[in-house]
Amino acid sequence: MMKINNKVSKRGGRLLALLLVFSSLIIVVLIMMTSEREPRLQIVANETGEVLFNYEVSPGTQFYHEYIHSVMKTPIREIFMIDKDYIIVPKETWTKSFGAGIPYAENEQMEMIEGYFIVPSSSREIDSIRLMPSNMYEHTFQYEDEEIIVLSELPEDVRKLTIEVTGG
Repeated sequence: MMKINNKVSKRGGRLLALLLVFSSLIIVVLIMMTSEREPRLQIVANETGEVLFNYEVSPGTQFYHEYIHSVMKTPIREIFMIDKDYIIVPKETWTKSFGAGIPYAENEQMEMIEGYFIVPSSSREIDSIRLMPSNMYEHTFQYEDEEIIVLSELPEDVRKLTIEVTGG
């Protein structure tokens, strides 16, 4: 009788250990799957695939890039927002002058702040923003009020960029 209970006890212990290992594995996989799905705003170097910027986002998150207009030689700031579906939506463009490529309608209401015309953008959704900052003029990226990256100072092999939201 003692030998039978000992065998049952050993099988039960092995079964319990196997069940614990299997449960732990499932928990680890679930944690990995949910952490990959958190919405992230990323700047990715197109040629290398390197993620240069990576922040968690939520609806209402704002970011912008600012550069010097190639014709007018004045600063342009394009402001974007993340909507409730984690899609990038242009919010407004700040410009000191209207030159080639600066869209606006004649009857559009504009505001002026600190010498900039504030041009409201359409609420169209965009999947990604593709940039190729020149090193001739400063071109920056700012996430919320937190971080400014000088895109124009990046090495040439990572200067063709895509800004996109991943996950979510």
